[in-house]
Amino acid sequence: YHAKNADHSGVTHEIRYEQLCASLGEEAVSCAVSKIDDLVREKNCERAKLGEVELKDYVRCYAMLQEVTKAALRQICRGGITIAHTTSTIDPFSVTSFYEVDLSLDYIHKEDMVQYYDDDQTALPTTDKHCTVLKIDLLQSLLPMATTVPAKKSVEITAEGQAQWLQAYWFPPQIRKNSDITFKLQGKSNIQITCKNTPREDNMPKQLSEEHWISQINAVLKKIEVQDLGNLDAPSLLNSIPDQDSDGRGIINLREMEKQLSIKVVFCDNGHVLLVGQKTKLQKKCFVVRNMLSHYYWRLSGKDVKF
Repeated sequence: YHAKNADHSGVTHEIRYEQLCASLGEEAVSCAVSKIDDLVREKNCERAKLGEVELKDYVRCYAMLQEVTKAALRQICRGGITIAHTTSTIDPFSVTSFYEVDLSLDYIHKEDMVQYYDDDQTALPTTDKHCTVLKIDLLQSLLPMATTVPAKKSVEITAEGQAQWLQAYWFPPQIRKNSDITFKLQGKSNIQITCKNTPREDNMPKQLSEEHWISQINAVLKKIEVQDLGNLDAPSLLNSIPDQDSDGRGIINLREMEKQLSIKVVFCDNGHVLLVGQKTKLQKKCFVVRNMLSHYYWRLSGKDVKF
């Protein structure tokens, strides 16, 4: 329906829903589906109390399209996205009202959204949930090992790779375990953990302890290796890879291989490309991934490269 009837004037790029799902990752999409289904049930209960019929089936469908699109594009644009609703008055049973799904999962952040104001200058929508915010910089634990400028640049790249892997594979299961805790990647290596509904300090659970999360993250990262494939003009390389090709070497295929192996290919702003995952998988199961990157770099630059 959207593809047929949308205004295509001035459009330069189109991305299919399946591609966005692949980019976002199976676990992240699954979390969104679960939240949307919960919200549909809640809204239907509210409508029943009002004597209204249940929401139409298409509401769930379009809610998924809406939330996956925002979350995936934010990830693709590395946080550079602005969400603007057409009005500050949102019908509680509209598709737009499902915007709170991405917010609750921390796929979209409040600062990404254009704020509307009412007559007394109160920003809409608002939230007054009390929370504790913890900030963990992955780079800090690596810097003591960097005694030279090149070494410092190297650990900066390592921290970025670790952060991207955690966001893809560690954040989603943690969110599923506890809906009152959200995880957000800030910058290239900073993790913000927000714990809602904070109890009294004299009864502080381990979830509110920075030491607890540092310990959890370090335990996970002990098994994760970051391999720097070098400066391959990453932004241009990424743009040169088609969504699909006849030999199964498109970006969709790459994302599928990432999910299957629980690895992450990171295209850094400084031109470097990283392979991140368990060491044994990087050594024994990433030949196809390396071959794909080598192939498209050769097409881009005319240079052969071996990893």
